Amino acid sequence: MLDIMEELEVKILDIRRDAVEARLRDAGARLVFDGDMNAVMLDFPDGSIAAARSLLRLRREGGEARLTFKGYLADSVVKARREFETSVGDFETTRKILECLGLVPVRTVTKHRTTYELPGVRFALDRHTGELAYIPELLEIEVDNRETLEGHARLLGFTPADFRPWGLPQVIEYYRGRS
Repeated sequence: MLDIMEELEVKILDIRRDAVEARLRDAGARLVFDGDMNAVMLDFPDGSIAAARSLLRLRREGGEARLTFKGYLADSVVKARREFETSVGDFETTRKILECLGLVPVRTVTKHRTTYELPGVRFALDRHTGELAYIPELLEIEVDNRETLEGHARLLGFTPADFRPWGLPQVIEYYRGRS
C-alpha cells in the first residue's frame, strides 16, 4: 500500500517518559507499537538525495518493513515534508535491490520506539541504541495540521517553544555539542 501525505513533525527533547505516557493514557491514546526498530538511510554516491534536502529510508519496525521517501517542503517551528511510504515484503531483499540501483547506505539507526495514536496524531517515544545511545529519550509528534499539533502538545504539557523541527542530523549535532 502506498501512503502519500504531507507530514508535520516536531521533536521534543529531554522528556520525562513516565509523565508523557501517563498523559497519553489519560487522553485515551492507543498503544500501537512497542519494540525495536532499525533503519538504513540510503543515497546515491554523489549525495544527490541529501543535496535536495530529501531522505530515502528503509525501516524495519517489528516484523514490518517500510520504504519511505521524504521530500523537503519547509522548515520553521514545524518540519513539513511530503512523504511517500509503502510496505515492502522483505527488508534485506529491498535493501539489496536499492543497492543494485546504485544507492549506498549513509546511516544506520537503531532504537527502541513506543508509539501511541489518537485520531489524526501519532506520538513516538524514541530511545536510541548503538552508536547514538548518548541521545536522551525524545518525543516525536506527527500530525497533518498545525492546530492539532499545538493542541495535543498542550495536552502533554508542552508548548511551541518546546518544538524542534529537526531531523536526526540536527539532533545528533545538538547532543554532540552538549558533551
